[in-house]
Amino acid sequence: MTNGKSEISLKIIAYSKCIFINFFLLIQFCSVFLSSYIYTSILLTIYSKRVSFFFSYNFLTLNT
Repeated sequence: MTNGKSEISLKIIAYSKCIFINFFLLIQFCSVFLSSYIYTSILLTIYSKRVSFFFSYNFLTLNT
């Protein structure tokens, strides 16, 4: 009886380790994805602001 119990507990430990490792990898993947998304969005906003400033500046110089 004790053999079966220890086997079950070992299975539970292995299963929880697998869940923990998968959870950790998922968190790492999500953090990398989020950081790259934030980085690209910041770059895009900076670029769009520069482009809009450039066009507005050219428009003003053309009108005057």
